[in-house]
Amino acid sequence: MSISTDGFYYFCQSKGDKGIAVWRSDKLSNKGVKKVIWRTPKTGWDTSEVWAPELHNQNGKWYIYYAADDGYADFGAGTYNTPQKLDV
Repeated sequence: MSISTDGFYYFCQSKGDKGIAVWRSDKLSNKGVKKVIWRTPKTGWDTSEVWAPELHNQNGKWYIYYAADDGYADFGAGTYNTPQKLDV
């Protein structure tokens, strides 16, 4: 859960294992309106098993950090950075 300077609450959750959704609400007692803001690509390191997304607002910019892999679970280690504009 995150609170923005616009007075709304934002909640982030994985959508199955193929995407990320964000909810926006003016009340903590209601999740509000859901919008799928990212879906896994057809190829690449993050095509499957999306989980544990974290939503952060830093200096007026939104960031989502998440865990994913290519579905083969070979436990490769590394840092991957794929900047994308998210329409929340």
